[in-house]
Amino acid sequence: MKRLKYILAVIIMFLFIDLTAQPKEKAPVLLKSPTDWKFERMDLPFDFAPGINYKGFEEIRFSPGMFDTTSDYYFTYVFAISISNTKQIGANEIKTFLNKYYRGLSMSAGKEKKLLPDTSLIKSNVMFLNKINATCYTYEASVIFFDTFTNGRKVILTMEIEIAQDFNSDGAYMIAIVSADNETEEIWNKLHDIRKAIDLN
Repeated sequence: MKRLKYILAVIIMFLFIDLTAQPKEKAPVLLKSPTDWKFERMDLPFDFAPGINYKGFEEIRFSPGMFDTTSDYYFTYVFAISISNTKQIGANEIKTFLNKYYRGLSMSAGKEKKLLPDTSLIKSNVMFLNKINATCYTYEASVIFFDTFTNGRKVILTMEIEIAQDFNSDGAYMIAIVSADNETEEIWNKLHDIRKAIDLN
């Protein structure tokens, strides 16, 4: 009986060690809402896009219809990137970032499904939209993307991107609202509401 209790105690001890050793998911810093949109966080530089040399982290909120090709909210999401090693980000830097990001993302997601998109066709257009203040600017962008998360279909992603200086780290923030739907007012109202709720202070 004592031996059985000892064995059980050892098993419980190892289970406890294993559970406490598991990395805990970091709480959202920038994208605290909407809580019913799936949250994900990644550190930079990205494994799938090593050509991007920014340092920091990215937070993402995926809409409930993100990977449902029949949903109005298909490929609708928000991402916020905290960049610690530069604050000089303009239209050219955004375009370079988007090209490398989405080429790497499409290729990486397609490997498991044996979908091999022609990443040379993944291209972005970026245009200056508005100067909010001396340290904050907004841009419009579109990206030709191949959705290898689902069936490899060609998708045109429409984006509004805000670049703001991070005075705490002498870096910058890149905040983007994204959707494959560039017409539905309700979707873009929702995205704009999410963006307004982000506190960069």
